[in-house]
Amino acid sequence: MKLKNFLKKNIFINDFKRIKKNLLSFVSDFFLRTIVQIFYYPLMLLSWGVETTATLIFVSSIPLLINIIIVDPSLYARQKIIITKINEHDYIYSNSLFLFLINSIIFLCIFNLFNYYFLENFEIIKSYSKFDKSFILLILIVGLTNIIDNINNFSFTMIETKGKIYYRNYIDNFFFICQSIIVVISGFYLTNIIYIGFIFIAISLTKAILVFYIKNKISNIRFNTKYIELKKFKIIFNESLRYHLLNLKGSIDNNGLNLIIGFFFNAEMLIVTSTLNVAFKLFYTRFTSIVEEILTYEYANNFFNKNITKIDLLTKGHGYFIIILSLVFLSFVYFFGDAIYNLWTLNKFINYNDLILLVSLEAITLSYFNTNLVLLKSINRIKDVAIFNLVVTFLSYACMVILLPFFLEIKIVYYFIIINSTILFIYNMNRKNLILKNIRFN
Repeated sequence: MKLKNFLKKNIFINDFKRIKKNLLSFVSDFFLRTIVQIFYYPLMLLSWGVETTATLIFVSSIPLLINIIIVDPSLYARQKIIITKINEHDYIYSNSLFLFLINSIIFLCIFNLFNYYFLENFEIIKSYSKFDKSFILLILIVGLTNIIDNINNFSFTMIETKGKIYYRNYIDNFFFICQSIIVVISGFYLTNIIYIGFIFIAISLTKAILVFYIKNKISNIRFNTKYIELKKFKIIFNESLRYHLLNLKGSIDNNGLNLIIGFFFNAEMLIVTSTLNVAFKLFYTRFTSIVEEILTYEYANNFFNKNITKIDLLTKGHGYFIIILSLVFLSFVYFFGDAIYNLWTLNKFINYNDLILLVSLEAITLSYFNTNLVLLKSINRIKDVAIFNLVVTFLSYACMVILLPFFLEIKIVYYFIIINSTILFIYNMNRKNLILKNIRFN
C-alpha cells in the first residue's frame, strides 16, 4: 500500500487514468494480435499455399522498404506539439501535413520506377509474367494502400497529442483482425492473388474515413495554407529527417531483410524467416513496445512540465523491466521455442532451432537498443544518435550483402543484425545518460 501511494504521489496522481487506458489498449492489442497471428500463417499456407503467401509477404515489403527514403514528419510533429504551447500547434500541423503530401507524390514515383525496372529480377516472383495484368494491378493497389495507411498514421498522431493513444490501438486492432480473417477465408474460395489487393484497399479506405472523423472530433488542430511558411517548413523537414534516419534501422531490419532473403534464397526460407520473426521477434518487441509507446508521451509531457523526478523514476523502472523480461524470454525460448514453432507451422519447417535462438537474441538486443532511444526521441534530442545509427546500420548490411554470395548461409544475416544492435545499444545508452545529466542541471 505504501508503494502504491508513493507511485501515485510521485507519478500517477494526475496521469493514472490516462496511463491506465493506454496500457489496457496496448495489452489487449498485444494479445489479440498474437492470437490472430498464431493462426494467420498456418491458415494462409492452407488457403493460399506457400507460393502465394511468400509472394504476398514480398510484395507487401516493397512499399514499406521504399518508405525508408521518404521523410515522415508525423512523429516529430506529435512530439513537438506535446512540448510546445498551443498557439504554435496549427503552424506545426499545417507545415507537417504539407510535407507529408509532397512525400506521397515522391513515393508513388519511386514505387512505380522500382517495380518497372527491378521487380522482375527477384527470384521469388519469376513465376509471374512481367505482363500479368492481375499481378501489376496488385502491385499498384499495394502502393496505394500504403499511402492511405500513412494518412491514417498521420491523423492518429494528432489524436495522440492529447495522450489518447488507445484510439490507435483499438481501431488498428479491429481492422487488422477483420483483414486477416477476410484474406484467409477468401483463399479457400478464390485463386487469383489480386483479390487480396482488393481486400487491402477496401479495409484501408474504411479505416481512413473512421480515423478522419475521430481526429476532427477530438483534436482542434486544423490545416490552413496560410500557416505554411518556407522557414517553418525547412525546420520541420530537418527535424523530421533526424527521426527518419533513426527509424531506418527498423525499416531495413524488417523489410530490407525480406528483400535480401528474397534475392539470395528461395520462397521456403522467406516463409521460415518471416514466421520466426512473427513468433519470436515481433512477439517480444511488440510486448516491450507497450511500455515504450506509453513512455514516449509521458516523457514529453513531464519534460514540458519540468517534472525531472518523474523522468528519473520512469527511466530506471523501464531499464529494470527490460532486463528481467529479456532473461525470462530467452530462458523460455531455449527450452520450448523449437516445439512451439513446429506446432505452430504444422511441422512444415523443422530443424531450425539455432535460427530460433538467433532471432530471439536479435529481439532482445533490439529491445535494449530501443529502451535507450525512448527518452531521446520523446524530447527531440536525436541529432547525433540518428547519424551514428544510420552509418553503423548501413555498414552492417553492406558487409552482409558482400559476404552472402560467398557464404550462402542464413545465420550470417542474423549475426550481422545482432552485432549491429549491440553496438548501437551501447552508444545510445551513453547518449541517454548524458542527456539525463544535462536535464537535471538545466
